[in-house]
Amino acid sequence: MPAKTNGIGIQVEDTKICVVMVGLPARGKSFIAQK
Repeated sequence: MPAKTNGIGIQVEDTKICVVMVGLPARGKSFIAQK
């Protein structure tokens, strides 16, 4: 990942990563549970 010089850019990237890391397993579990 390229380093961002502005704090806002870093914060946004970290938030996206956190959402993806937390959101994907949650969606996967719900999807599997419904089957």
